Amino acid sequence: MKSLKSRSEQAHGWYEKLVLCLRAGSGAWVAAGLYLSKLRKDNAYKTVLGEHPTWGWDDFLNQPEISLPYSTASKLMRVAEVFVEKLGLPDRAIEHIPYYRLKSLTSCITSENKDELLESAEHHSRADFERVLIKASTGIDQDFCAHRFREVTIQECEVCHVRRRKPYGKPKEKSK
Repeated sequence: MKSLKSRSEQAHGWYEKLVLCLRAGSGAWVAAGLYLSKLRKDNAYKTVLGEHPTWGWDDFLNQPEISLPYSTASKLMRVAEVFVEKLGLPDRAIEHIPYYRLKSLTSCITSENKDELLESAEHHSRADFERVLIKASTGIDQDFCAHRFREVTIQECEVCHVRRRKPYGKPKEKSK
């Protein structure tokens, strides 16, 4: 087992590399996900924060140098887990593919279809990539689908125009 001092030095090294990746921008998101995973594993991030009993992962992510929402950190780690750890791709091989496309591939990419999906993510238009993604996710080619459409009710914020589906079911009655 590594000594506590070497583990602490290693965690601080990962932390410094993580901060550099976050500052570098979109090309380094995969590497940032790798460092986040390493720091999260076995609570190595606590050596960077210090051993305070109430500090946790959220506190680590909220530091000014990192400043990542929990959900974003989770997605970065998921992308790194799937592409680098599971599929064995070097982070340099996929850093030029937009992060949002890599994130959308995490649920359907396998070692068998990785070449086709990465090619599509890198070179296809948004519409063509979405078609390939739907086929990989569902197994259905949209060109040969006998579409069965359903009504969807949408709500839109009057202020910022964010849209969302209305909740299913009957509206709850207001209590008196």
